Amino acid sequence: MDQTVSFGFFIRLVHKYWLTIVSFTVVGLIVAAGLTFFVITPKYQSSVQILVNRKNTNAATEYAGQQADVQMITTYKELIAGQVVLKPTQQQSSERYGIERSLNTLKSEVSVTSTTNSQVFSIAVTDTDAKASATIVNQSWTIERAFID
Repeated sequence: MDQTVSFGFFIRLVHKYWLTIVSFTVVGLIVAAGLTFFVITPKYQSSVQILVNRKNTNAATEYAGQQADVQMITTYKELIAGQVVLKPTQQQSSERYGIERSLNTLKSEVSVTSTTNSQVFSIAVTDTDAKASATIVNQSWTIERAFID
């Protein structure tokens, strides 16, 4: 049972079965292309980053203000992911741009993320239509900004 496999053995093996190797490769490429172009639905993601920051003129209260801003991000995340922002976003997207999405669909498409101890958070929208994704995220940001100001 002590056999040695040489490089020449592999060359002869590839030479003998080259047609099978090439045909399996081509069939694999065709199947992958078919799945990519006809079965899998593309997803597009648009996002916007928002900085939460108050204008502090007093250096003594600046750190406390930053900590309050970081804590406010949780509130903003709840507002954006809830009906407070999603309902007006749905209405404006429908009226202005003809983008029809149910409230549950919008809720599943919109995600709000933030980094720990950061004053920046992101709103991201993932949709099957690139233009709709960008429009929805911009509408969410515009409506959310109205609540902040």
